Amino acid sequence: MNPTVIPNFEDVKTIEDIASRFAMAAKSIMFEHDLRFQSRSWRITALELYLFTESDVWRDPFTHRGDEQLSSRTWYVHHDGRRSPNYSGIDITAGSRQQGIYAGLLIRELDQLDGSARALQTIIRAKFRSTREGNVWTPDEKKILTTIHRSSILSSPLRLIPRSAARSNEPLWCGPRCGLKPKETDDEKFVAAPLRLATWRTKRNQEKMRKFELSEPE
Repeated sequence: MNPTVIPNFEDVKTIEDIASRFAMAAKSIMFEHDLRFQSRSWRITALELYLFTESDVWRDPFTHRGDEQLSSRTWYVHHDGRRSPNYSGIDITAGSRQQGIYAGLLIRELDQLDGSARALQTIIRAKFRSTREGNVWTPDEKKILTTIHRSSILSSPLRLIPRSAARSNEPLWCGPRCGLKPKETDDEKFVAAPLRLATWRTKRNQEKMRKFELSEPE
């Protein structure tokens, strides 16, 4: 994987610029790479961008601003794996500690199955357990999460690998991110922003998905 495919948001000036950089990265990640852990592999079929810039360009209140989101090309396991499996998730980081930029590309779908918690459970357990009662990470699972968190997306046990048959000529679909509820009036623009990208129209929020016209970033 070419490491430059992970977006650099250090000098972004507009939401259009942000969306374009995100789209170029998402296209490569989802159409040209598979996700592999141990002997298992998946296609990433939807990603969501969470970005908080030091400048006033895009200070998304839904971004965790976890310390690892200041890094780039690493895995950020939400809340260091301390939350229960059904409130978990994992990002590809795209931040900049020097510039005070927090950024994560949340894995929203694997193999067209929706849910960030489902994705992480599938990676760790090879299955998804939807029940909440008694659903906790085991000590062995916590060790795996610790190994993945902060590790490289290119060389850790969980990694992106080039796909033998890339499908980069296919379109991307875009829409608003899932499950966000505004807490303040100013949050509306962040809720509505088309920062979910997918390889298909997706089942969830299908009516809000549109084909994305990819252009070169500014």
